[in-house]
Amino acid sequence: MTSVIRSETIEKLSRSISANLTESKRLVALLLSSFQFSVQKLEPFLKDTEGFSHESFRAKASSLSEELKHFAESLESNGTLQKCFEDSKGKESDLSLETSVAEMKEYITKFSLERQSWDQLLQYYQKEAEEIISRGSAETKVTEVEVEPATYLGSSQSEVLNTKPDYQKILQNQNKVFDYMELV
Repeated sequence: MTSVIRSETIEKLSRSISANLTESKRLVALLLSSFQFSVQKLEPFLKDTEGFSHESFRAKASSLSEELKHFAESLESNGTLQKCFEDSKGKESDLSLETSVAEMKEYITKFSLERQSWDQLLQYYQKEAEEIISRGSAETKVTEVEVEPATYLGSSQSEVLNTKPDYQKILQNQNKVFDYMELV
């Protein structure tokens, strides 16, 4: 219901502005009409508030309306409002924007593939861990998990994995220490 009323109000506001005016003059008229419309909608809500002065409100609204009118007219006269309607003449900026967008799309694709690769590797290890847990032997044994290089080649995973020490080898070298600790 309120959206219908708003739609009708917007249509009335738009129709009240002459279509014969230039775009910048129409924008000035729209700014002023919008301000006056806002004042009209605000006034009934403020009537019931304590200390509200109807005359003071109207005087301030009128003063602000005049100030807005002068400001909007100065924006029109210096060409600022006209720039809102002109096509951008700097095609170079459009080209650089298109280049940036293409670059971003490329990065998004690259990172999406990278994420998928990491997800696959994570799923592989989760599956391995579940299998080891499901075997559930009473004694802990050192198992070696081999990962197919094809799962992570061509991604940053290979770089990350190659920077890590060989934990399997470290554990095997420490087996005697673990055995001794077990005896103690």
